[in-house]
Amino acid sequence: MLFDRFSLHTHRIPTLCVVAALAVVGGCGADNAPDIAAETPARADTEQTSEEIYVQYCASCHGVTGVGDGPAATELRVAPPNLRLLARRNGGKFPIPKVKGSIDGRGMPHAHGSALMPVWGRQWQREGATPQEVDIQVRVIAITNFLRSIQD
Repeated sequence: MLFDRFSLHTHRIPTLCVVAALAVVGGCGADNAPDIAAETPARADTEQTSEEIYVQYCASCHGVTGVGDGPAATELRVAPPNLRLLARRNGGKFPIPKVKGSIDGRGMPHAHGSALMPVWGRQWQREGATPQEVDIQVRVIAITNFLRSIQD
């Protein structure tokens, strides 16, 4: 996988650099899913890796490895899914639009009821640190890229 090849898990690299590298490398070693790095906005205010962003916002429920065993998982009414199986459950293709929509959550109609997980797009809008839409999209894409890199 691209993350393993460039050792991004262990080095602090600005998200923008990570995404730029992915855009240059393109689909090298990737499955049939389109390259989501091409969608990356032009700037990011974070110095975190994709894995660090995932751990900060997702690991408490989904676990550090994405299997659904985070420390808060036992307190939830519905068990968090194993995020390492997203591609397998989608016929072998990583479901980029669905994953991005689930992370952002703002596109979900209110008629469908309450979300089972935080609507991160709305939460990030409220934070004073990242009021720009571009910063929200950088986080969504970074988490999506990380999840794509850990598929079994």
